[in-house]
Amino acid sequence: MPWQVFQQDPFFVYTFIAALFLGVVSLVTGWLRLDFLVLFQGKSLVHIALAVIAAIAITLISQPLPAPFTANATTGETVTSLSLLSGLSRLPLYLIALAYGPTPGLVAAGLLALFAMISGTLGWSEAVLALELTVLGWFAIAPSAYKVRWAGPLNVLLAYGLAWATGGSAYLQHLTKRGTELSTHWQYHQPFILGVLLSALLLYFVVPTMYQRFLRTRASPHPFQHLNQSFCPKTFNYKWSWGSVNASVSGGNSPSFQWTCETKS
Repeated sequence: MPWQVFQQDPFFVYTFIAALFLGVVSLVTGWLRLDFLVLFQGKSLVHIALAVIAAIAITLISQPLPAPFTANATTGETVTSLSLLSGLSRLPLYLIALAYGPTPGLVAAGLLALFAMISGTLGWSEAVLALELTVLGWFAIAPSAYKVRWAGPLNVLLAYGLAWATGGSAYLQHLTKRGTELSTHWQYHQPFILGVLLSALLLYFVVPTMYQRFLRTRASPHPFQHLNQSFCPKTFNYKWSWGSVNASVSGGNSPSFQWTCETKS
């Protein structure tokens, strides 16, 4: 069966595998830098929740948008001013991925997908957005928006392009069988591409001091670096259990860090 799918549509298979590889690399990079620890902090969870709520609110305000993209959609649709908001709804989610890394970005995308499922609008576009935010969190490690103001816009544009060159292309190929054509991509992105570009522009005005003041934790450029008071509580000790294996991670304000893994007796 997989070989038949490859023979029938190798472009879909290649882009789908590329998207999976990109997502796994981004997540593993974030895990090596312990970006998931921000999910144990109440302040970070509040930020993620507020970002998702803001994205949902902007999306709802942007209705009605131009007719949904379908395989038979024409290119003569008029993009209304409200459609700019559809792209701008990504802005609060971009901030989360830039500030906290790939895992929190993926969590934010998951919460947005949960809302889409409840409202009956869940589709493959949410999966591509999840890939985009995961890749953005990976790119945010370096160059970091905590250090240079141009890092945010640059990383957003690179993540958007790479996500849609892989997972997005697979999605459009599955939907239209014309995912290799630039006109297909332009037709799909036309309603919200200006909003995405405007989001990148607005991120230029979010200076590093704003990240440092309001979004203190972030994915570290190197494993176990910057594990200071701004990243961790005074002391922490988190434990996990998988089957017969126990694991725990502990540390504190100093860069000291300890990881243990043992088998249950």
